[in-house]
Amino acid sequence: MLLDARSPSGESTSGQRVDKATAAATRYDPGQRQSVRRRLLALTDGLSYLGALALLFLARGDQIGSLVIPLALVGCAVLIVVAKMLRLYDMDVQRLIPSTLDEVPRLVVAVSVTLVVVTFFVAPVRTTDSLTRWDLLALWVMTLLFLPPLRSAARGLAHRLTPPERVAIVGDDALSAVLTSSFAYRPRHVTLVDVVPAVDHVNHPGLASEIASRCLDRGVERVVLVSDAFDADLALELLRQLRHASVAVSVVPRVAEETGARVLVEHLDGIGVMGVPPIARTRSTLVLKRVFDLLIAIPMFCALLPLMGVIALVIRLDSRGPVLFRQQRIGRNGEPFTMLKFRTMVDGAHEARADLRHLNVHADHRLFKIPDDPRITRVGAILRRASLDELPQLINVLRGDMSIVGPRPLVAEEDGHVVGWHRRRLDITPGLTGPWQVLQGHAVPFDAMVKIDYLYVLEWSPWTDVKIILRTLPVVLGLRSL
Repeated sequence: MLLDARSPSGESTSGQRVDKATAAATRYDPGQRQSVRRRLLALTDGLSYLGALALLFLARGDQIGSLVIPLALVGCAVLIVVAKMLRLYDMDVQRLIPSTLDEVPRLVVAVSVTLVVVTFFVAPVRTTDSLTRWDLLALWVMTLLFLPPLRSAARGLAHRLTPPERVAIVGDDALSAVLTSSFAYRPRHVTLVDVVPAVDHVNHPGLASEIASRCLDRGVERVVLVSDAFDADLALELLRQLRHASVAVSVVPRVAEETGARVLVEHLDGIGVMGVPPIARTRSTLVLKRVFDLLIAIPMFCALLPLMGVIALVIRLDSRGPVLFRQQRIGRNGEPFTMLKFRTMVDGAHEARADLRHLNVHADHRLFKIPDDPRITRVGAILRRASLDELPQLINVLRGDMSIVGPRPLVAEEDGHVVGWHRRRLDITPGLTGPWQVLQGHAVPFDAMVKIDYLYVLEWSPWTDVKIILRTLPVVLGLRSL
């Protein structure tokens, strides 16, 4: 064999074949996995609509009582059919880590179409009861409020009812190492069973069949193909063989590091053409983002001002030093600004950092992290766990130094390590929260962090910010993100 079989741990198992009976016993039927997920999602869609209708009935039962049954029957059926047509039950098979929030725009379309159809069929029913436009609006809003959390719960239940998907990475290069690390933080979704090297780009007759057979022998359900690590013809042939063997495939093209996710693929006379969106920021776009920030920051600041006063008093009573910690950070277009936080360490802690550098446990020396940092005060530990130390940054948002959502603001020392195109992360104002914060316990390496921020700048849209905010809330509360 040309392939040097290697486990995810890196141990060579060359010449060792996995018994096919054992592989068959360990492999979970992917069709059954998708069937469980589809049925649970369809069930929760129906329950979301019926739950919204039940609340409407409790509020307006005297006006819509005789319409409830036709509304329930027609609405449930139409919602599930429209969701099926929009591939809301079938797209999970294409995703490594399905996201509920990514499908919200399609859910809005599904619910809107459903209520149009319901109105067309149910409104003409001759009855003393009537359905007003406000009833329809309430039903639309409540259904959309129920759908995302219930769909997220359905996916969580599906993960508990089925084992993690058995995945192999084909293409042993730097990207494979990053993917291996990412999978390690998602054991509920993925079990990495094999890493197949690129064999130095060698292509020969039968190599694609050899790789496909190896994946099938090991009970692999999905192959993550790092396409740039292979000869193009070999990658295409391998993709065809895996698809015909009913193995799911996710492709990692290096060009995606620059294009982001918002690409448009079209076919011209059998040739696939990928359209890449521009990244120009118009004045109106920046104004829209600023208005979005103020609409959130002003009411938040007013509502949390009493709590911030209490926190300031407790900090003052707990330890000597100022209430606020001020630090120079690098903002939009490389301009420095003073970022505010509640002080969570003893006064003068930053000056002691050099003496504690040997305790840094972060794998990347450019980032600094000490477990059980002795400089943290008693109150500071509580504030950090609840992310309350970040609240004064609302003042930075009101000033315009920061945004609600944006790239992480770095200190000058860290910013000096950001080079090349990654400096475009500074095209947008840094944020209170951002794309890397929602990774929860994932210890993101420095290079990956700035790349994530750079992709955020490439893909920015108002809906992107909304998704990050919604994903930040469960992280702060210690829950699973949507």
